Amino acid sequence: MSSPDAAAKPSPVEGLYAFVRGHLTPANQIVAGSATLVAFVDFMSPRLWMAPRVVYSFTAAVLALMLVAGLAPRATARALSAIGFGPVEAGSVPLWRRPAWQFGVALLLGVSALGWASLAKATQGGLIASQFPAARSLQESLLGLRRDVADIKQGVDAANGKLDVLIGDSRDPRKDLVASGYLVNDSGLMGAVKQGDRRAAALFARIGYSVMGQGPMSVILTGEQPWDGALVAELPRSMFAAPSACVEAGVLLNYPLRPPAAERVAAFKRLCGADRVVAMLRQNIAQDQLTPSPNEQWTRYRDARKANLALLTQQ
Repeated sequence: MSSPDAAAKPSPVEGLYAFVRGHLTPANQIVAGSATLVAFVDFMSPRLWMAPRVVYSFTAAVLALMLVAGLAPRATARALSAIGFGPVEAGSVPLWRRPAWQFGVALLLGVSALGWASLAKATQGGLIASQFPAARSLQESLLGLRRDVADIKQGVDAANGKLDVLIGDSRDPRKDLVASGYLVNDSGLMGAVKQGDRRAAALFARIGYSVMGQGPMSVILTGEQPWDGALVAELPRSMFAAPSACVEAGVLLNYPLRPPAAERVAAFKRLCGADRVVAMLRQNIAQDQLTPSPNEQWTRYRDARKANLALLTQQ
């Protein structure tokens, strides 16, 4: 029978367990959370614009402040005293020698570096998608779900909108659109293009509708509907005057287009202009030349960039 002292004897590895729980586990959780956040923002880069810049500018600013505090403690102490904070106690361990400061600097440095590298690849879908074609395909598939949800909402809202046109003059193009089942918004115009409804496209042009997002141009460039040049010809350039109508959709010219690619690119050039996208494609093609293509799919992407650039710049 064991004695009470033997039963109460601590495990020889209890100290190691305590160290892991108190130090390594929180550090691992912080690193894993930061890596997950950076990867998520990178994956969502085609849908985000301002948020990543704000986040990574903030992390870079905090990193700079930490470096200044660690490398110039006296100046930092004077600055803190000037704004009402107490000075650092004399004889204390220098900030740059403290493990917490070193860990924080390393973490912020990694997040900032990866974040700005992701922003540099934003036109190619982000850092992850630009390096792994499989991730790019998954990204396109998942982010395309938003359009499907918008289409479902469009159908429900259009059914309710028909109730508003039981009275009124059918010569009003806006009421004619609603009576035909289209909302007078980007989703309605996308629906008209997808269904090849030339009359509805002409009605959108008659009311002077202004496109507010990338959806309609994305459908023109990459939609699965049969190409209808006559329908696209109904749309005036003034309809796509807002930058948001063309800038993000222009990123699609980094990738192969459905036939007829020449007509699709010509429509983009007429409605959106070519200068901004030409500059983007030339920059991406120059980056492509720095490294060999990793696989066949990525080679097709690179060839598509060159082909689309040639179509945009031809007279």
